[in-house]
Amino acid sequence: AKTWVYSGKIYLALFDRTFHSEYEKAKNVQDINQRTYDAYFNSKQEYLLTAANSFQKAKMLDKKKDYLEEINPQLDVCSKHLENSAVAQYNHKVYDSALIGFEKVLELNSTGSKADTGNLINARITADLAGNYEEEKKLYEKAIELKVGKASTYHNYQQFLIDRLNYVALALEIVKKGRSLYPADVSLIKDETNFYLKSGKPEDISKAIINLKEALEKSPEDIYLNLALANLFDHLANPVSEEGKDL
Repeated sequence: AKTWVYSGKIYLALFDRTFHSEYEKAKNVQDINQRTYDAYFNSKQEYLLTAANSFQKAKMLDKKKDYLEEINPQLDVCSKHLENSAVAQYNHKVYDSALIGFEKVLELNSTGSKADTGNLINARITADLAGNYEEEKKLYEKAIELKVGKASTYHNYQQFLIDRLNYVALALEIVKKGRSLYPADVSLIKDETNFYLKSGKPEDISKAIINLKEALEKSPEDIYLNLALANLFDHLANPVSEEGKDL
């Protein structure tokens, strides 16, 4: 464990030296925040990642907890630096690096029963901007596991699955799971209803009518719900063929 503690300190010191050098170079920048984040952007994120990994390895090997009082504060320092580094990368639209930073901070801060929900959201947004949709999918699953965002997370996740990955069947599963947990949520009622309407099957149309009536009880002034129900009844009263001709 001692060797890994030294390794962590060395790489953290390398980062600190680089960061302070970059900060001093920007003396002419009046905005302190910009100067700070620019210094983070121009410093090597790899130093911080290596330092954090080293301290994590040391903690894992320190069975007798001889170095715990030394390791934990250093991990906190790494976490704060990495979060600032990730924000700097994000601000410069280097989303791949920003994602790596946010996910490492999430890992460092989400120990035991505590979850870093803020950086979970940061990572998910960044994954989308980076076009890393499979990673974004994992982050949505993590958010659901931790109950972050509650019903809105299920609504956003199903929309993501359709728009980004074309996982329509899985999206329907997510909506149904969300509905079972949050049956009164109007957005999820709308989501499920849309699936039923797209299906066009008589049994699904019946379910759509039930859903729309239920949603209207909760939001009677909702224009979308009133229009959808009216159109559905009109379609049932005046069915047309796929060519648009009256049946």
